[in-house]
Amino acid sequence: MLPAWIKKRFRTLLFVGVLLLWGVSLWLLTTDLLPYLLVNFSDNDLVRSANLGNTFGIFSALMAAFAAAGAILALSEQRSAVRRQMFVTTLVGMLDRLQQTVQDTDYFVLEATPLENGLIDERAVASQTGQSAFYEISQELRLYITENFMPEMSDHAKMGLMILLYRGFYEDYKDSLGHFFRQLYHIVKYIDESGEDECERFIKIVRASLTNAQLSLLSYNSISGEGRIKFSKYITKYSLLHNLAFERDELGKVERLLIIDRLGLSALVSKTEINDRLDAEYIATEGSNTASLEAFRRFLNERGLSVNYGIAWHN
Repeated sequence: MLPAWIKKRFRTLLFVGVLLLWGVSLWLLTTDLLPYLLVNFSDNDLVRSANLGNTFGIFSALMAAFAAAGAILALSEQRSAVRRQMFVTTLVGMLDRLQQTVQDTDYFVLEATPLENGLIDERAVASQTGQSAFYEISQELRLYITENFMPEMSDHAKMGLMILLYRGFYEDYKDSLGHFFRQLYHIVKYIDESGEDECERFIKIVRASLTNAQLSLLSYNSISGEGRIKFSKYITKYSLLHNLAFERDELGKVERLLIIDRLGLSALVSKTEINDRLDAEYIATEGSNTASLEAFRRFLNERGLSVNYGIAWHN
């Protein structure tokens, strides 16, 4: 298979080459050289005639070679187009099935009632489906972990607790979350193996379709769950957690530290973001924002007002 840069320029080179050959041929036909050779042809000019014929023979061979190369390139491009179309069709089908899995995910709120015989009667009093179900599952996980934090625990101790608690938590939701994670893994793996030079573009499409709750659950699964075996390398390679937003609480801070410690900063920061942050306009805008924030803080401090002035809201 020809490299991509050759494919992009081969048609131009082929066109220029054929144009030059035709130009040389027309020049020979419009000058006095060819008529002279034909009119004054004699037995003594046999060698010259043969050389002239060999010259045109070379031109014919070159043109035939260019034509053959063009045909091979066209066939190769046609096969590449068919292969790419098959890839896109398969990927769209996989993404549709993933969204169907998301829509079929349920979350139930159970109410437990003790019975006289010592048993407990559980019944669903509320339910969520689809994206809302993933949000409720992620919030339940965060609450479960936060309630088990103990005073004076170090960040490393909290990381160990988070890893331990997730493994038990996952058992209650493995039917829903496991199906989602497996499908997502095979989508990313398929893009990595068949996406050729467009892997990054297709991965961004997949990444943009994931909600913050799904990304949060994916981070836990890639560190402590089944995804730590095979999925984690793709998390790092394609910065799949790039759009993950952390809560502004103690758990959010430790979650970020845990991801960086176990998966690496590349799981959160993509190559394009690194390049964008080096852009001169971005740096200038960030500098202006910082200056405005500092001016606002000085304004509040001079008047004895709290730096937490304003309206706080929570998602």
